[in-house]
Amino acid sequence: MAQIFHRSTNFISRFSVFFGALLAALALGGVMGLARAPYLTNQNVTREQPIQFSHKHHVGDDGIDCRYCHTSVGIHINKGVGCSSCHGQVNQMPLVFQASPLLMKWCLDCHRNPEAALRPHDQVFNMDWKAPADQAEVGKQLAAEYKIQSVAQLQSCSTCHR
Repeated sequence: MAQIFHRSTNFISRFSVFFGALLAALALGGVMGLARAPYLTNQNVTREQPIQFSHKHHVGDDGIDCRYCHTSVGIHINKGVGCSSCHGQVNQMPLVFQASPLLMKWCLDCHRNPEAALRPHDQVFNMDWKAPADQAEVGKQLAAEYKIQSVAQLQSCSTCHR
């Protein structure tokens, strides 16, 4: 039987399939990247306050405890996770903005290694706290002292989504 298509047609069809798959993968990666971008997560976007209020003045200058206004900061504070771990240097923000992405993946990364974020109770509201060089060891001790749940329990959906 006579050959209908030229031999180069095989190369063109393989190249087209490969290029189409590559283009689809790039498009999917772009959409996934955009979904996690600060533009859509509102990271670093200044928040409108219900009243004119400077966190820099009240927290940084006057040293007012976060719990004076934010009375429902439950479990993280009690377990030794500082405010600035999630919210950033609020004491330096005249207008508050979301310092971290606060995506589920971001939270789960901390839940998988909670020892890295734990600090002594007297340092929870210290916005300038820096982890010591031996934080891994100190974190393990604090996790035992604060009765931090196992990583399996911390990663359970019902831990956060009640």
